[in-house]
Amino acid sequence: MKTITLDDKLLEAMASITKEDMKPLISNIEINLTEKFNRTAASFEASDLAKKTISVYGGIYNSLRTVLSNKKLNPAIEANDFSRLYMNYIASEGTIQLLKNGSETTLTRTNNQRRPVNFNIQTNKTDQAALNDVMKHFYSTVLAVNSPENLKNNMTSYFELLKSYIVEKMKLESYKNCFDSFKDTIVIGKNFKVEGIKNPIIKQKEQTLLNEANQYSKGLEEFIVKPVSREEIIGNQSGIDIIETEIPCLLHYDSIEKKNLFEFQQYILFAGNKGTGKTMMARYGITLAKDMAEKVDISLAVVKLDFEDRWQYGPLENLRKQLKEISQGNRPYLVFIDEMDTKIPTRSNGENGYRKDIIGEFLRFRGGDYINNGNYLIIGTTNEPNKIDQAITSVFQIEELQGPKTKEEKTKVLYNNLKEGINQGYVQISDWKNIGEALEEYNLTGVNIVNIARNSKQKFRAIASKISFS
Repeated sequence: MKTITLDDKLLEAMASITKEDMKPLISNIEINLTEKFNRTAASFEASDLAKKTISVYGGIYNSLRTVLSNKKLNPAIEANDFSRLYMNYIASEGTIQLLKNGSETTLTRTNNQRRPVNFNIQTNKTDQAALNDVMKHFYSTVLAVNSPENLKNNMTSYFELLKSYIVEKMKLESYKNCFDSFKDTIVIGKNFKVEGIKNPIIKQKEQTLLNEANQYSKGLEEFIVKPVSREEIIGNQSGIDIIETEIPCLLHYDSIEKKNLFEFQQYILFAGNKGTGKTMMARYGITLAKDMAEKVDISLAVVKLDFEDRWQYGPLENLRKQLKEISQGNRPYLVFIDEMDTKIPTRSNGENGYRKDIIGEFLRFRGGDYINNGNYLIIGTTNEPNKIDQAITSVFQIEELQGPKTKEEKTKVLYNNLKEGINQGYVQISDWKNIGEALEEYNLTGVNIVNIARNSKQKFRAIASKISFS
């Protein structure tokens, strides 16, 4: 029976390295966990425990990696995959033992100061990638805790579930030789001892815990917009044509057959300068879709793709959850992404990290990694399409909106925004012709004209408020 002993100094060194490597995640744990529980003393204690646990886990994982590399494990790719699973198994069991016996600070020097269906551990990439994947799910578990006092139990349950997942993977036929070689190996470290690979027993409470952690990420939220009629859209006829062509196709999704009889453009991006009517066009599409759905009794979901988050892995996990809801949903989804250039920027503008992951995930959604039954249509808007990654814009039909261009169109915009006052008699305009010529001469955009109308309404209210009725 083989025995691997992890040296105390090696464990401490690797724990320190992990602490530095995971600095962004650790920092976000402290911010989010303490704020969640109103920065109480208990919240800071829980935050400190979570941060130390990350260092402990990474210390064991990386120490074992060092030892296994020195033993020159079989260099076959499947062996490398297995070693990443095995290192996570030992790190999980070792961390559990340290949490249970209160020795979670053993490896960390101080200065006196619903189980996911798939943890998605990337064993086919690098050792660090496999560790990062574990920490992503760990982060969700920490942030989902319902009280600081429950954190230790929740983290222990997380690692129990992780062990279960890993054991299932290690027992695959492709890993048989590696599994047989390591199944009885004893790994010893400071205050923990892992005696071979065991089959974990998962309790219902642990299953429930991870379900709750999985729910922490932000799902889709339906929203309501102020309706926009066709008559309110001035100019931009080509945009209207796109909306009125693709929206009816979306609503032909058959929830019984779980497919759409039509192949249609599912990605539309309205681009243009500020005030050209991009958001209004999207609102018209939403209004049209809701009206049509109500007439034929179709359950339509109007949602925003909103995945921004304050913590490091939040945006990616949110996006995955939202895209999964759309892909697996059995009704039509009209999805709105406002200001896409701020959410999915180009990779050449200096952004890195999770934004590259966001781009990759969105492309996987479009490219076939998610089921596409023709049950969704995505409408985006942007002022600067050149700031969106080219790989993303390539899947969209991009429509450049010009907004009102002629003096007649600009006059109509002004009229539409003053119509209420005109009908009530407090706005009187006798010379629309000269106004139209002035709007054209000064090259006012739609948003400029709307602001003129809004200012006139504000002035009327200011005057009306001073009238005495006594």
